[in-house]
Amino acid sequence: MTVDFNGFLPLPGGVCAAEGFLSAASFAEAREHSLPVRLGLVWSGRPCHAAVYTAGRQADSAAAALNEECRSTLRGILIRNGSANTGQAGGIVQEHRFREQASGILGIPAKELLLAAVGRNSVPLDPEQLGEGLSRLEQARLLEEGPRLADVLATFPTGQTEYAVSYLEGETIRKVGGCTGYGDLLGIDSAGAAGVITTDVPLSAELLKLALDTVAEKTFGRLAGEEERGFALFLLSPVEEERIERLESPEYELFLNGLYAVSLNLARELIRRRERVPKLWECVVGGAPDDDMARRMALHLLSAEGLFPALTAEHTDWPAVLARAAGVKGWNHPEDIRVELYGRALGGTSADPERKKREILSGEEVSLIFRLEEGAGRAAAWGGTKVLDRP
Repeated sequence: MTVDFNGFLPLPGGVCAAEGFLSAASFAEAREHSLPVRLGLVWSGRPCHAAVYTAGRQADSAAAALNEECRSTLRGILIRNGSANTGQAGGIVQEHRFREQASGILGIPAKELLLAAVGRNSVPLDPEQLGEGLSRLEQARLLEEGPRLADVLATFPTGQTEYAVSYLEGETIRKVGGCTGYGDLLGIDSAGAAGVITTDVPLSAELLKLALDTVAEKTFGRLAGEEERGFALFLLSPVEEERIERLESPEYELFLNGLYAVSLNLARELIRRRERVPKLWECVVGGAPDDDMARRMALHLLSAEGLFPALTAEHTDWPAVLARAAGVKGWNHPEDIRVELYGRALGGTSADPERKKREILSGEEVSLIFRLEEGAGRAAAWGGTKVLDRP
């Protein structure tokens, strides 16, 4: 994809920015001796196509089987944190019962309600308490000025973020917006995070899935430290007869850039808030043999021990550091690697390591660029302060 953000304007509203989408949130005291279960709902007055992207070891692989019957069209996504139950015997049946329970209370047909129950398995939930929470959720849904998903999430300490953009497609204003949560907030427990993105751009189900996979891999798939966690991202688009169906169409390229703009901002803010610290680390590797190696290098550099000491040491063997990051035995790495910190060349030898240390720790965002001369491979990754060795 060709990234071009010209003509894309940020706007408020997050997951509710696109016309026809609303959200609500509630809770249920359904776990004994534990925090309340958070319940969230994003729904539309029109039938929608949905695409799902999951990553990380904690991602619920059984979700595909659970929601297979929802793959054609749906009206909403019901988000529940805590026990997913799908990894244990009879778990799928239990989740089907929960969706049927929610369908009766919310007045949304079960086959039109996508269930995002992502979390640890084998945590029993009280059906009666879940019912009370769903009733509160329905009351919030019926209130025109009731709490939106992001409004409720913002009251919790681990933080959330939302972002939306608009752009012109001919003479039509299009919108893409989303919301993510981290910790025991938005459909996933402390092992990871989740997010929902909505758009008023009508696409075929196939293009919707392709767009989400393409963009999510380049944004949420590039967050250092997420390999041991779980992440689930959902994308909703209205079903219309006149929809984008051609991969080569300019309308699809515009939408792809809008989706990328929203996903990039949500992903960057998510990693910034993960450790409850404001600093964001961005690592770009360019000139690698291919994109996949560049991606592995960037993620490894932000996840491995020793990057901060390497940046602030009096002398650093950067070719050796990159060789370890490549993870390829016998890789004939280049001897001349250009490293840039905040856009300025960073040599292997420093006359003032303390100045570099202060400079790195003073800003809200640390920008690192590693330039190799081996090929056209390029990738970016992002990480939080606690991913790295602290001084």
